[in-house]
Amino acid sequence: MFSFFFSIFTRKAYYEISNALINKGINSEAFKKWLQFYSSKESVKQVSQLKELLNKLALNRDEKKNEMKYHFSVSCNYELKFWDMAYSYRKEALGPK
Repeated sequence: MFSFFFSIFTRKAYYEISNALINKGINSEAFKKWLQFYSSKESVKQVSQLKELLNKLALNRDEKKNEMKYHFSVSCNYELKFWDMAYSYRKEALGPK
């Protein structure tokens, strides 16, 4: 169940981020493939399908909603730790100012 929520969370978040960057005119070669992948029609389709499935699972099932909230919270925490780790490593690699 956790991997399902993590997949939904990351795909939706990355879709939103990629579109925001594209709308701001970010056109970096370093991010080009990432932006193309997460803003693609296929990615949009997958996010929609996952959201639809999630909504069906939660329909009128309070006990499942609590479990889903828990797994969503855990997936958010792992995503935050991932980015925090990358940011902290970047600061370490750059050294003191």
